Amino acid sequence: MSSPAAVRDSVYALLAAGDFEAVKRATPAGFDWTQLSHRGAPPLTLLLDQIVLKTGMGPARAVECAKWMISQGASPTQFADSDCSDSTTFFFDYNQKESTIECTHKNRTPIEVITQILKEMK
Repeated sequence: MSSPAAVRDSVYALLAAGDFEAVKRATPAGFDWTQLSHRGAPPLTLLLDQIVLKTGMGPARAVECAKWMISQGASPTQFADSDCSDSTTFFFDYNQKESTIECTHKNRTPIEVITQILKEMK
């Protein structure tokens, strides 16, 4: 039998890889969606690259996945650890001027991270 940490890591790896159907299949009943990743990030932050950078499952499917995760107990207001080293980096060309936005996840909720990225994009 796998340890709870191993199950968490497997589910979160599938989530980060962008495979929503596999996440649903691999998530055991009663899974604790409040568990931070092994790097100290809330599980909903694992979807940020897919929403912002349009990778993996893409933004629309990632939002669908986020809604499902929230219905299962994940929280968009859960803070990352103070030791979390994860960040989301977004490169874009605004008015033909190359720009980079980087938002650290440390001590932030998934909502704060995405709000900061959207604010900086403007």
